[in-house]
Amino acid sequence: DVSSETRSSASLILNYEDQRIAVGEEVIIDVYSDNFENMAGMQFTMHHYGLDLIGIESGNLNISDANIGYIENNLSTISWNTSNAEAKSLKTNSKLFSLVFNVTQSGLVSNYLNLSNEVTTKEAYRLDRNGSYENLDIQFRSIELENEAIVEVLTMAQNEPNPWNSTTKISLNSAVDGYANLIVKDLTGRVILNQKVQLVIGQNDLILSKNDIRESGIYNYSIVKDDFMITKKMIRIE
Repeated sequence: DVSSETRSSASLILNYEDQRIAVGEEVIIDVYSDNFENMAGMQFTMHHYGLDLIGIESGNLNISDANIGYIENNLSTISWNTSNAEAKSLKTNSKLFSLVFNVTQSGLVSNYLNLSNEVTTKEAYRLDRNGSYENLDIQFRSIELENEAIVEVLTMAQNEPNPWNSTTKISLNSAVDGYANLIVKDLTGRVILNQKVQLVIGQNDLILSKNDIRESGIYNYSIVKDDFMITKKMIRIE
């Protein structure tokens, strides 16, 4: 593991091209960086709801499935470091690696793929001019495909606050009027809540209370409209 001495306000930027995906497909997500300079390592927790991780392929980084930690179906950790803690620099927009997934939920990749600190802290390690290591945050950004405007009928934000105790808000943005279902499941797949909700064009805020989710724990919540579904994770605490 690479050790570090200081925390920087700078960030390592990781980019990928957003795309529309369908259940049953195998999809490859190429991950690029615009500022991969003097880097000695990085690590992060990756949430991939609706995407089963098959493996990882090298780009300009020497990386393999051995760099993946499989936590559960939709949660993995990835770590990489240079040999002998030497720094590595790449040209702008260089491909670092590719992620290979089986698709289990249709929609946009950006609805399902994100990084966090949940298991492994999301950080990168840069060697500065004094020979010391800086800890950098990692920003994970989706980019629309060139010349293609991607419009979603329905999007869902992460619930706020999270974790939550008494109430939490789930914000939806709908391009059409209509109905959808809010479904909450525990980690065993047991349905805790299945609620029909009416949507109007624009922002729609749904409020969950401790009366809806009575026990503390980790839950997956989904908004389902026709054959479209978005899933995220929430934590209920006492």
